[in-house]
Formats: sequence, structure tokens, C-alpha cells
Amino acid sequence: MVSGRAMKKFNKPHPCSLCGKTGHRKGTCPERKKMQSKRQRSLDHATVYGAKTAHAQPTLKGLTQVGYPEICASTEDEARQKLEDLGVLLPTAKEQSRGCWKCGSAMALAENLGPQAMRCTKRQRDTQLRRADVAHTLAWRAQKAGQCSHKVILNALYVYGCKVPQDAAKHLLGCSYGAAENWCKQVRVATAVAELHTGRDMTFPDGTLEFDGTKTVISRANQKTNKHCGRFLVVYHRESGTYA
Repeated sequence: MVSGRAMKKFNKPHPCSLCGKTGHRKGTCPERKKMQSKRQRSLDHATVYGAKTAHAQPTLKGLTQVGYPEICASTEDEARQKLEDLGVLLPTAKEQSRGCWKCGSAMALAENLGPQAMRCTKRQRDTQLRRADVAHTLAWRAQKAGQCSHKVILNALYVYGCKVPQDAAKHLLGCSYGAAENWCKQVRVATAVAELHTGRDMTFPDGTLEFDGTKTVISRANQKTNKHCGRFLVVYHRESGTYA
């Protein structure tokens, strides 16, 4: 039979999990400070990945970039010289040794078609280039209209290199939105082809390689699932900093 008075419950002493004594908990135990002073920090042990030293990180403090007013003030000859220094333009047809893209035969000059024209030596293929000096370059589309301006090409490369959006690029290039979009498409294709050829011929020395994947386009045509398009596999060499 239980009486009406409240029952008094006494607290059971709990020993500390570190020293086993009562009167304190693990967080206020004096032995805890002694253990912390003897514990070694994880940062004291350097992680060694290889015998080679890591490559020096590129610094941007010493980078000198040409201003946009200087690009706009360039003459046609100066712009062409800058494009030649960058490797954008090709040499003349007389200085080229080009092969046919259909049969692989050598192509020769065809002066009856023009001063920069080349034709396949096998006439039955009938493959020819009217402007071999600008073929497969950014100047090919511009020269089709008869107004191949090297200043516009240099401005388009500068604006694209500064990551200017297409809607704002038309104001800097002085053209319509469609023309600015065409310039951006051409430069994107040129840079993608350059990365493709670099990755095919890349040979890494001994060291540590890191792999990573990325995507550029997501197709949401299906309502239930998303399709990742434009996927790339990136390989990075830690010691030298080269990648493909």
C-alpha cells in the first residue's frame, strides 16, 4: 500500500568514463586535459603522394592583359599580324602542303581558280579550295561575304576570351545578335577541336593521375528522367599540372 506522500528518489552516482571516479563527467575530467596534451595533431603528419615535388602554381599577379581600347585602335595590318602571331591564320597556298580530305592525295595549286586556290591531284575527285589561306579558320565565314576584316576577328576573339555574354557582345563588336552568336559558335568549335587534338596526343610522365567527369548539356525532353549530354572525362597529372 502506497501512502499519499511523494516518494523521494535518490540519484545514483555515475562514475566518469575516463578515470572511473564520481563527482564529475567526461567533459570536466582532469585526466582529459592530460590526454589532449599527449595527442598528436593530424596536421603534423604530411601526406606524401610521390617522390616528385608538386608543380608551381601559376600566379596571376604578373599577368599583363591588353586593353580593349588598344584592340579597337589596331589597324588592319596590325590586327592581321597579331592573328598570325597567335596562329589563327594560315600561310599562303604556295607555302602549304595540304592533302585531300576525300582520297588523301596531295593537293596542288590551281591558279586558274584563283591565287589562293588548291585542287586535288586526282581530278576525278574534283575537290578544291578557292581560299586555302583561310580554309578551316575563323576567317572563312567572313570572306564569303567579301568583307574579311581582321580587326573584327581580333575583336571577336578578345570579347570571347573575356567571357562576355552574347547579348552584350554585339554592342562591343558593333554587329547584330545573330552575327555575335555566329562568332561565338565558331570560336567554341575551334577551341573544342584544339582540346580534342591535344588530348589525343597527350602522354603523361610517371606520377599521380586524377580522373574526373563533367557534362555540358542536360536534355529534359523526358519528364521523368534527365539525360546528360556532352560528357567529358578529364585526366589531370598532379606533378606537372598537364591535363587532357
